[in-house]
Amino acid sequence: MLVFAALSVQDVFVSGTDGFDTFRIPALAVASDGSLLAFAEGRASLDDQAGNKIVLRRRRKGAEEWSPLQIVASDEAASLNNPCVLTLPHGRVLLMYQRYPAGRREATAPPGLDGPRIMRCFLVESRDDGKTWDRPRDITTQAKRDASVRTLASGPGVGIRLTEGKRRGRLVFPFNERAGHGWDVFALFSDDGGKTWKAGSAAPQPPDVQANEVQMAEGGPDGILLNARNQDTVRERLQAISSDGGETWSEVRPVAALPDPACMGSLIGDRRGALYFANPADRSERRNGTIYSSRDFGATWVPFAKPGESSFGYSCLALSGEKTLFCLYETERPMPDGRRRYVIRLAEFPIPQSSDPSKHA
Repeated sequence: MLVFAALSVQDVFVSGTDGFDTFRIPALAVASDGSLLAFAEGRASLDDQAGNKIVLRRRRKGAEEWSPLQIVASDEAASLNNPCVLTLPHGRVLLMYQRYPAGRREATAPPGLDGPRIMRCFLVESRDDGKTWDRPRDITTQAKRDASVRTLASGPGVGIRLTEGKRRGRLVFPFNERAGHGWDVFALFSDDGGKTWKAGSAAPQPPDVQANEVQMAEGGPDGILLNARNQDTVRERLQAISSDGGETWSEVRPVAALPDPACMGSLIGDRRGALYFANPADRSERRNGTIYSSRDFGATWVPFAKPGESSFGYSCLALSGEKTLFCLYETERPMPDGRRRYVIRLAEFPIPQSSDPSKHA
């Protein structure tokens, strides 16, 4: 069984450079002008809430060099988390993220829809393929499904735009929420081009499942597959299907073919009906980074490619046409100061030009 190696690998964000102690949480997309947009959290320390800013590097179509670091969103001492990007025609780019007030963490954010201590959700937009950005817009009351919700996480990774069915044109962002001590996953969607947003129903879960960081991909008219991290004891990926554009879901179920150590994973689909999924394919540690492919809407998965790193954490996949698959991913490596630090790297893989990519995996 042929598993592809990377054609090329580039360092995009290196912890300890550009004024940031740590870079984590990659998000990747191809803009309408063909540019690659690579996002991450720029952190003051390794902590998840460490005064994080949302940062960006761009690589123009056909170029090899990345632009200097650009800060897309910052908010004094507050922490900005979970970049999730969706590129649209005519230069539009939508980016969602969450804001934790200074001194608040995911574990200490109170529930509610308003007030100075709550976690809030923001949307920021570019109209020129990521070169410049509008002021962020607070969409907390649209994204939180009710006042009991403590925290949200958009993705991290990518959103999608539906291309088939009654809900063609719908914009969909994958979310998890925490109310009390458990997690749910759901879709936040817009039918007016991103002006207003509505939260769908949470995907039902059996007792031994806690769906967390989530990604979604389109499959047929109004069909969406979700693939999520499991915070419970079963170290396997979770999946569910929506047939109404993310408004409701089938029950979330573990996928034995996709082992996972409880880590974010990436999911993307192409125009030929193939899905690609990336994660650390190990039940205990973040290692053995593997990209899988599926031609049956996630019913079966086969290995497709391997970045070949000794460690592999969060990742984000992007497609350039039908010939190239990109994977932006975290790996750890020793630095001159003796610390092991995250480096976010970009690997490029070929897509075989066949009607069934899984036959080549």
